[in-house]
Amino acid sequence: GGSKPSQSGADFGRDQLPSSGVLTVEADRDKIIEIEEKIMQTYVHFNIISECQLVQLTSESQGASGEAGLAFSMRGKQVRSVDLLKLASELQVVPFAPELTDLNLSKNLISSDGLGSFCSILTQTCTNLVSINLDNNPLFQSDGIKVMTPELCKLLLLENMSFQHCGLDDRTPRYLYRSEMPPRLTCINLSYNFIGETACTYTMKFIKERKQVQLELEGNEILKSAKYERAMMKENSMLDGFMD
Repeated sequence: GGSKPSQSGADFGRDQLPSSGVLTVEADRDKIIEIEEKIMQTYVHFNIISECQLVQLTSESQGASGEAGLAFSMRGKQVRSVDLLKLASELQVVPFAPELTDLNLSKNLISSDGLGSFCSILTQTCTNLVSINLDNNPLFQSDGIKVMTPELCKLLLLENMSFQHCGLDDRTPRYLYRSEMPPRLTCINLSYNFIGETACTYTMKFIKERKQVQLELEGNEILKSAKYERAMMKENSMLDGFMD
């Protein structure tokens, strides 16, 4: 009869093995990671260039119709901090950058790494931004707030910033309080993060001293805090007394 199959699994010839015929698991894993990294960068960079081309066409169309304001979106395009330099370099050369009013970087993998340099370029090129959305960037965290907000005060028309589901902790209100705010800012959305009772002091300081800016805190533990509730009741009663 025919030969029986090997009981130990499949048999491979040397020419079928990876790494020039030598099975080296670590080397092969490193090679796979390197290939994956190149694929990821190519994918993100392609999406950046595609969005630039789309927004340029929109700009030309709106220019002909007299409409104002442009939106640039990289929502859910797997953008990481390592890709921000590419995005910044493209925004430096596109003619529509001063027309951008809305920047959407939500649902990505952006952290605080390289964020300062990106924001520095952003504030020099996209000077008319009104809204910035960074929702659902779980790697952003409070360090991202610390790095980003000092730069954004240079955006004189910025009205809204959103950081929902960004892994923000109790340090966030302190970083915001100690940063200069854009003069037209009216709302910072910090909903669905990890801001708790220990952030109460700086949260109340921000609310009292930055009255033109609304802090959205839905879904944070701080709203369940008795200390926060008492502070807000006191603040509201003072406002009521002032109105009377």
